[in-house]
Amino acid sequence: MKGNPSHNVKLGAHHENPTEKKDFHNLVVNQCPSVSGKSTLTYHVGIDEDNRLYLRVADNSAGGLFSKEWIALAEIENILGKLVGPFTSHALRGLFRGKSNNTPAFLLAVMLKEGLAVRSKAPCVRLVVASKIL
Repeated sequence: MKGNPSHNVKLGAHHENPTEKKDFHNLVVNQCPSVSGKSTLTYHVGIDEDNRLYLRVADNSAGGLFSKEWIALAEIENILGKLVGPFTSHALRGLFRGKSNNTPAFLLAVMLKEGLAVRSKAPCVRLVVASKIL
């Protein structure tokens, strides 16, 4: 774990996002490799005032554009619950407000690190039980 996980974070009001006015408490600040392995990502696992879990990518060692918005774990589970079989990061695009093509792949890297998904033998990723995050 990196940094101080006990500070509150407030998302900036740079775009319309239902989480932008929420306060989040960081439970985990950690790092993982990107899916390609070309960079290191810093990510947060947070909780809101209603005890709902969220994920967000906070930094990328290689630069490049990506969204730092908080994504509810329930939203991730909702999307993945509709999938059958292996999936790619493209399945996660609907979670974001069109900021970057990098963001879904970065979120997938976080999911791999946290045990929410595992690599399959195909060039896709296979879903595992999402409740494993904490």
